[in-house]
Amino acid sequence: MIFEPDEIMYFKSNKRESIAHFVNGFIEVTVRCNLKTLQNKLPENTFLRVSRQAIINKRFVKFISQSNNTITLADGYKKCIIERVFPEVFKNQKLI
Repeated sequence: MIFEPDEIMYFKSNKRESIAHFVNGFIEVTVRCNLKTLQNKLPENTFLRVSRQAIINKRFVKFISQSNNTITLADGYKKCIIERVFPEVFKNQKLI
């Protein structure tokens, strides 16, 4: 199965595997590698590691709350809040 990067909203850590969450909100695919391995394989201009447990697709960032240390992702089907975001993500303006 092959997917386009724009179809993936974010990856969430699940022990030694990762779960890909897609924009349509209905599909979740387990990937047999950890986030560190995925981070090295994904295009840097599209995906960003924002926490110990998540890599996001920057295209779907809808709201950034530095005070709450969260990032909200959304598309036409679902909304997701990524918590405990690395502080350097906000400082370096990597989401813009």
